[in-house]
Amino acid sequence: MGVNGSRMIRVSCPLCGAADSAPHLDAACPERPDERFEIERCDACGMLFVNPRPRPEALGVYYPDDYFAYSFAGAQPLNHRLKVRLWRVLGMLPPPERAEADRLRFRVVRGLVGALRSARVAWTLPAPWAGARFLDIGCGAGQHLQFAAELGWDAFGVDFSPQGIAAAQEAGFSAIVGDAGALPLADASFDLISLMHLLEHTPDPVTALRETARLVRPGGAVYVEVPNAAAWSLRRFGAGWTALELPRHLHHFTPQTLQAAADCAGLQVAALCVYGSPWVIESNIARAGLSGPRAALARLQWRLRCALGQGENLAVLLRPR
Repeated sequence: MGVNGSRMIRVSCPLCGAADSAPHLDAACPERPDERFEIERCDACGMLFVNPRPRPEALGVYYPDDYFAYSFAGAQPLNHRLKVRLWRVLGMLPPPERAEADRLRFRVVRGLVGALRSARVAWTLPAPWAGARFLDIGCGAGQHLQFAAELGWDAFGVDFSPQGIAAAQEAGFSAIVGDAGALPLADASFDLISLMHLLEHTPDPVTALRETARLVRPGGAVYVEVPNAAAWSLRRFGAGWTALELPRHLHHFTPQTLQAAADCAGLQVAALCVYGSPWVIESNIARAGLSGPRAALARLQWRLRCALGQGENLAVLLRPR
């Protein structure tokens, strides 16, 4: 069964603006299996996007009050705790000033930290001087704000959800309700900006990236992470792929289309990483009813494909031009 047409709108390609697109994949809303949505592929640039999609004022019903991102988890992953301890032991949380010696020591320690966490989580890198500013766009309840603050950042969050911002503020973080495409913040006011699984939700991803280009300081960086629509597990499980999240995920990026979006926004790719999500693969194995040897074979295939760069998460570190 489709969705009420009065709540839906057709759109042109959000990446290149072309009007011609073709059906690519049809899938159901996880919480409303009677509602199905079509992912189309742009004939001109290959961008994948939901079309038609719910009107902006109708999208809120797909974000219930108990949506997972609106609850502050509190618990910290082990690798984050190890990083914080390493910095404290070395007296680098945060460095007292931006002296040359501190900058050299920071580079050495950052190399050690890289052994604990890969470049894909570059947003958690500690600040090399006191007062460096971190902005989390799509902060939800503030989990990443907590991580950044503990690593010495002056952290600030934005989210379109009043429920998420209320939870972040209750947890003690500075955060406001805002539109990722038009933020009431000063130009060049942040050293590191994070969009962790935000870009696929926003109606206009290129405009959101342009906002980050406006807000990031010279020499700063923008970290973006999205589901990877070129993942092997999407080809394997199709419409049942857990990370489709229709219609909350309005856009479905591949490495090529994410780089093209960054280029349109005036940002350049400094690093790109594709990695696997155990949660996604295990969820899909369970949904597909695989067990025993069939489940083991799926896990083995997944590990091999992840090693070949076909995992479920796509991350880029962007620099202003």
